Amino acid sequence: MDQIEAIMQRFRRGEYLQARRLAEAVLALDSSSPAESAAAAQIAAEAAYQLFDTQASISLARRAIHLADSIGDLDRLGRALFRLFGALIEAGESSTALEVGERFLAGMADNWPHLEPELAAKAYSNLGMVSRNMRRYPDALQAYWQALIRFQRAGHAEGEAVCRQQMAWLLVTTGQLDEAEEHLERSGALVSPDIPGYVALHQFTGEAMLRLEQRRYAEALALAEEVLAPGRPDVTPANRAVALYVAGMVSAATAQVSTARMFLGMAREAAIASGLASVMNLVQRLDLAVRNAGPTE
Repeated sequence: MDQIEAIMQRFRRGEYLQARRLAEAVLALDSSSPAESAAAAQIAAEAAYQLFDTQASISLARRAIHLADSIGDLDRLGRALFRLFGALIEAGESSTALEVGERFLAGMADNWPHLEPELAAKAYSNLGMVSRNMRRYPDALQAYWQALIRFQRAGHAEGEAVCRQQMAWLLVTTGQLDEAEEHLERSGALVSPDIPGYVALHQFTGEAMLRLEQRRYAEALALAEEVLAPGRPDVTPANRAVALYVAGMVSAATAQVSTARMFLGMAREAAIASGLASVMNLVQRLDLAVRNAGPTE
């Protein structure tokens, strides 16, 4: 397994392209043992995921699952299931993702308990995300609580902050604004220079959505402007789309219809660039608000 360890070293160094190429070369060799092939497929799936090649990650993870299952390699099987779970969520295949995620978590007790400290919190967080996407809101909230408990137990500030932000988003969606505010206050207290910048951006968009629902329009707009500030680092198309949605909804609510229509156009472009159905659906709400607001100021 020396060549597998060499590939893993490249992966750990962030050389995802080289790791994937080498792993796929091992897969193509007739001389590779089943164990080597299973390991190579699993690493290649991880590398493809890091390179945002979602369909390749799905295909490679499925191959790794088949190979690992055939030789009884429970570690590789568990890891491949976890990767397939995440990749399917990225691809928008929610129903299949839910089945895979539940299989991974069901196997945690007996088949891959050693993966609990490393992957369980992330898996429950993913389960919350896919359940939310399927509008199974009670299931989503329960999964997020399971993730939150594990992030707190591990002292993982970044994970706890993001989990609370996701819970707040869900609670805003279901109209439980007081509970959402509590989670955002606690996640906001965890944001610091030691935590990656994307966490602060999620905090801004989460708070902006909450203030919008509370009809505290000036505060909502100020938070959206933080995300939309020119040159702001770490801003993704999804962040931008949500901020533009908030700005547009504030404009529509305050009878600035032409401005709202301008924000709608930009929000559509950002939502399409994000590739996220949930963000596109959000922008559709702005479209409806603009049409209902009237033709002009």
